[in-house]
Amino acid sequence: MGMKEYAAELEKFSKVNDVYHFVGSTVLKKIKKSVVILVQIDEKQDKAYVVDLMGLNMPWFNRLTTILNLNPIGKFFEITEEGRKYYYSNSAKRKFKNDLYSFADGQIPAWACRSIEILFGIKDIYTLGINYNSYPIGSVMVFPRGDGKIEDFPEIEEFVALASKYLYKILIDNKKRLRIPEIKDDVTQSLIRNISHEIRTPLNAILGMMQIGTQMDMTDEIKASFAKNIWNSAYQLTHTVENLITLSELETNSVMFRFKNENETVISSVIEAVTEDVLKLYPNRHIHINRVNVG
Repeated sequence: MGMKEYAAELEKFSKVNDVYHFVGSTVLKKIKKSVVILVQIDEKQDKAYVVDLMGLNMPWFNRLTTILNLNPIGKFFEITEEGRKYYYSNSAKRKFKNDLYSFADGQIPAWACRSIEILFGIKDIYTLGINYNSYPIGSVMVFPRGDGKIEDFPEIEEFVALASKYLYKILIDNKKRLRIPEIKDDVTQSLIRNISHEIRTPLNAILGMMQIGTQMDMTDEIKASFAKNIWNSAYQLTHTVENLITLSELETNSVMFRFKNENETVISSVIEAVTEDVLKLYPNRHIHINRVNVG
């Protein structure tokens, strides 16, 4: 498969994880005896996030997780100085000079690193930075096993660079589509959340009183017009405040939706749509839905 064919395949993907899986599976087809780890940078936490680990069947993967005492997929790791300089910023294929323990920069115990090297026959480590227009996105980390060699895939750099372009496009498009401003400052998040709650309380009281007022005799057209304008303005302001609260909750990984409609099909479809949109904005996060019945 040439670069045109690869580009045609990449055009089909609209999700970040699909591109990563395609990159990993393509590398594995060329370097059959290898373990491929796909990593993405989480800008908000300034950490590296393991998107996927490919090249091991389930028994071997279970042995790996037993040694590590965790499933590495979905876990965050600190970005090392070496990693910042080479793993993500350098698009060229680069061979790491030291052992796995040095590569992990002490984040994995030395005995575990040595056990993995022996068990899987890992001698070399290669990295290719996933970045586009000087924008670091992640990294492809290749661990040939036994006699596996990365030289079996001479066009790997060109392919990863091509995939980087499509990953960048998806990430940017998702941010533009949702048009939700990024709030990185914890103090700002807390301030918005507190102010929003403080505003919502008196607004609810105003809306409650207005609802009672609209049920009263409004024979005076001028008074009725004033009441209608007050009602509409208060409702619009309440809607804006609710959006601010939801935004702050999304930034702090906790958001609650209250459904008045008891139709299970409607609720399930809404949850599915919301989850999909949140994942587009935060592709690195695990979304958990907890259903709570409130009396």
